Amino acid sequence: MGSRKKETLKRSIELRQEDQRKKLANKRESLVVFAVGENALKKHNEKTKIARSELLQANGDHGRLIVALINTKLLDLTRKPFQNRRDEENSYFRALEKVAKFSDKWIRQPEDWVCNTKNPDRQFSSIIRHLFAKYDIPAFMNNVWFNPDRKNTQIYWFINIGKGENIRKQMGLPIELTKKMAHQFVQAPNNYNIEQAFRWAQIHGMCGNERVCHGVLGTKLVEELFLSEIFWVSVIQFFINNPMLDTNQYGPIVDYIYNQKYTPIGNIAVDGRIINLGPPQPGLSMHRRNPETLLSQVERWHKDLNKKGNQQSLAWKTCGINGMEWEEGNEKNKKIHIVKELLSSSDLQKEGKAMHNCVSSYGHSCNNYRSAIYSYSILTTVGIEKRLTVEVNIVMRQIVSIRSDYNKEPKMIDMANLRKWAQQRNLGFASYL
Repeated sequence: MGSRKKETLKRSIELRQEDQRKKLANKRESLVVFAVGENALKKHNEKTKIARSELLQANGDHGRLIVALINTKLLDLTRKPFQNRRDEENSYFRALEKVAKFSDKWIRQPEDWVCNTKNPDRQFSSIIRHLFAKYDIPAFMNNVWFNPDRKNTQIYWFINIGKGENIRKQMGLPIELTKKMAHQFVQAPNNYNIEQAFRWAQIHGMCGNERVCHGVLGTKLVEELFLSEIFWVSVIQFFINNPMLDTNQYGPIVDYIYNQKYTPIGNIAVDGRIINLGPPQPGLSMHRRNPETLLSQVERWHKDLNKKGNQQSLAWKTCGINGMEWEEGNEKNKKIHIVKELLSSSDLQKEGKAMHNCVSSYGHSCNNYRSAIYSYSILTTVGIEKRLTVEVNIVMRQIVSIRSDYNKEPKMIDMANLRKWAQQRNLGFASYL
């Protein structure tokens, strides 16, 4: 008799579990409809199959997280975070997979989360703080969940700051932070990315101001030059120590220094052997550097670049972000706006000579697809007038530098026209522009 009772009880538990599994499956089926839309489901395309498969197979903590977010916009595969909206690989859906992988770090349960907003950016910000944060985390750090960091270093920064740890004590920081810099780091503007926030903290910690920050964020010092950091700190200190130096000159100065200290001149053949000549001034130092003398050296370098061109002639294929042409005005006053990608060191040299800037030094960056350079000009009945030189960060699909002739700030009308192209090509603008 006791054996029958055990069998009956066991069967009852199995039926109850089966019923719970069916309810969860039904919830996920409705979630698939929500995530990809009823019309998309009818088409049975590849994205729909992937979405259905991934949502239905999600189990454990990932499944719990998905069910908790059923009434939000975060499971829509087409929804992308504001600052990563141009990256095809990024979506809240993918970021939530990472969130679930760190479920052992959750301090609260997803079922206890209450959604108080319809904005997907704020929904995502709210759920990750509910799960991980005991203490305040700056909003710009939301981006760590969308960055392609295989070691998840930046995600650990997020989690540890939420536990109350200091950023300066984290592993893998790109720069060494003082206590003052660590305090400034969490004060960085919300629309910055991680790299910009580190530079912001560093400059303020070195007694710099907003003006210096704005100038430095428009140079290579933001993302490319965290290597050889001890030297580049001396360059930043030079900018801080010379408050009357035009911030529009920061970019040309950094380009000149990088070229002289780190860019090889080229190769020569000696007795059948190829010898690398190395950079022109590998020992270049900022010690006792005079601003006027440095600007004169930068100017001579520009003239030399635009006169002789690069030692090595380079050409590269398009980065995939197309230029654009559009007409404006009537027949008598017709204007044709042209945004064109420059695809060789010869093109860069001509642009630099016409605009009196150092864009010809970008040959290796363009050839390695770290940057893309575009020229914006206007064609009229009189002729063609060059207006702007534009640098695009290819990976981020973001315009990071815009200069008129002689490195001057662009005019408002030119910026308005440039935005037409940027909008058509789904490009963003760096926060400091």
